[in-house]
Amino acid sequence: MINALMLLCLLQDPAPASLIPTDKDADAAVKKLKEDLSASNADDAKIAAVKEALKTSHERVIKTSGELLSDPSDRVKVGVALAIGDTDHPASADMLHAALTTYQKKPMVCAAVAQALGDLGWEASAPRLNELVTKVGDPDIRPALPDVMKAIGAIGSVSSIDCLVDLLKKLQTARRNPWPNEGELIKAAQGALRAITGGDVGKGADFEDWWKTVKAASLAGAKTTWWSKKTHERVTLAIGEKAPADSLAVGVRITDPPAEAGGKDGGGEDGGAAGKKKKKKGN
Repeated sequence: MINALMLLCLLQDPAPASLIPTDKDADAAVKKLKEDLSASNADDAKIAAVKEALKTSHERVIKTSGELLSDPSDRVKVGVALAIGDTDHPASADMLHAALTTYQKKPMVCAAVAQALGDLGWEASAPRLNELVTKVGDPDIRPALPDVMKAIGAIGSVSSIDCLVDLLKKLQTARRNPWPNEGELIKAAQGALRAITGGDVGKGADFEDWWKTVKAASLAGAKTTWWSKKTHERVTLAIGEKAPADSLAVGVRITDPPAEAGGKDGGGEDGGAAGKKKKKKGN
């Protein structure tokens, strides 16, 4: 009987090793990234090297990869931003926050950085994106704002509601010289408000009145998503549920994240400690 049990244990898959990258893993990934970047100066090769390196989801690798956000090629900047946005770590958001400020007047790059921040979904990004919405009058910033507002909806912070409503009210007032993309901006603002609140959005003033009536009840049902430093997984908890030990708050939402928002919501079907987002595998 004992021999049979031993044989059964040997036939079973061994317990998986930890998927959280160590400092040694990070050193190896950074070394390989630098070697790959030295081997080729082509845009595609740089982007591919960063994507490979970021399979090791370690702060040091993310920061080294983020150095390519200053590459002369906008194509590289875009590819690197999107790759960082697929790497679920607070350091990813930090790198992208700096890039958002630097490239706010480069629409293609700004849009990619905003998309990456929306994919990550950290609420700390919301104030920076909100600030861009308030700069709608700047013709260099305006073209990226539909992507910025989509990212705002993906993050789902109620702190974004005021700037979105203000924008709607501004654009829905008769104007002598409307901007070329005003229709797109209106749809993007409405979509973001819908993603944040679940409400039906038409006129900005009407939405503002509706939000005043449901705000308290909506906030009472909010859920907080946490990111574990130990496992790099996310868990979403209702108000009153104890946060996991050694974790960081990703953000608070009153609605479920949009399905296309990067899949990092941590949501589940059981309502309470709702599901976990698996960490990105390290080397």
